[in-house]
Amino acid sequence: MEQKKVFEYSLCDAWHMPIRTIMISEGDKNTVLLTGSSTRFSPESMGELIEINDTIMSEIKRIIHDSGVMKFKKVEENMDVFVLDGYIHEFCFAQDESYHTIWVCNLDTYQRYKKKYPKAAALLTLLHKLKVLLVPEGVNGEFFRLTSG
Repeated sequence: MEQKKVFEYSLCDAWHMPIRTIMISEGDKNTVLLTGSSTRFSPESMGELIEINDTIMSEIKRIIHDSGVMKFKKVEENMDVFVLDGYIHEFCFAQDESYHTIWVCNLDTYQRYKKKYPKAAALLTLLHKLKVLLVPEGVNGEFFRLTSG
């Protein structure tokens, strides 16, 4: 059986160059692949493959489904914070035989305004729930950070 991506989150710099990526796949084995550099300008790359069980994979799919993010075309623009540079946050979700991709700039700036920006709040909550689930499985929590610092 071929591996199929279920979820991917990439923290990218302002030029859309990936800094860190976490990709969750299912197939013969359920895996979490962590790639990227530990610091924004570090040339060293870390790559780690962690195997997870079917129960954890089912919970990941439930969290994604319950978040409602699959319905989003795009996230509200944060009108409360002005950032010139910052980060791009790219999310990819399996959807039937295709993928649904959402990207948002400077997701970290939405944290103070969750009620005003419910779509951004849903993405923040999704990342938090996945982190809580996967860190005990050996996934480095750094991969859920919203900035490289």
